[in-house]
Amino acid sequence: PSALQVALTAASERRAGAIAALCAACTAEAPRGVRQACVVAFQQLVAAGHLGGEVSHESSIGAMVVEAICGCYDASDEQSELPLLQCILTCVTSTTLHVHGDWLLRCVRTCYYVHLNSKSESNQTTAKAALTQMLNVVFARMEADSNAVPLATVARAADLELPAETAPSVAEGVVSFLNGVAASFGDVLPTFHSLPSIEAEAGLEGVHAFPTLAEVATEAPPSRRASQAPATQAGGGEGREQ
Repeated sequence: PSALQVALTAASERRAGAIAALCAACTAEAPRGVRQACVVAFQQLVAAGHLGGEVSHESSIGAMVVEAICGCYDASDEQSELPLLQCILTCVTSTTLHVHGDWLLRCVRTCYYVHLNSKSESNQTTAKAALTQMLNVVFARMEADSNAVPLATVARAADLELPAETAPSVAEGVVSFLNGVAASFGDVLPTFHSLPSIEAEAGLEGVHAFPTLAEVATEAPPSRRASQAPATQAGGGEGREQ
């Protein structure tokens, strides 16, 4: 392999290892602080474009992430609901991470569960609004036949068609929540948009078969350092420790 292939493979392995660790820690049984930290980390990674590609098969790294996010929902933990909703809405409306099929259904179902089971009226209303915005984006992309349709900002609470009995403070909170998610995409780095094409040019597409979440909990992704050693030594790495 070329030096570019070796560098990209090593970078991809490091990224996969970090994400696998987050997935393993992001469970409903984990302490609230750990769970929230993982969810916030995933939201920021997706919003910044660090996580991308199609989420349409079990071995994809995006599927691991969505499975971990939705699987960490704990109906008894009211304080974790808004970060979870923010993360799910970010994943589904991202223009770089494309959530389809069963994983899209899991995202929809999790938002519905928050709306149905939350003890907080504000969180229930936010979950319903997030689900509505999510589905609006999904259908807009279907009609446009493009994943480039972004999550639009909300000018006023009246545009959300919230129930008439919704308190003004709750309505303002929902608008702030949705616009916060939409604004988070403004920090996407152009460099990360080009990563998939660089991997394709280097012939690395499909090289990594990432483990399922169940496998991650017991075993880290296999290292390919042994297979990279000859290429590294050929580049002048004499005297390296074994």
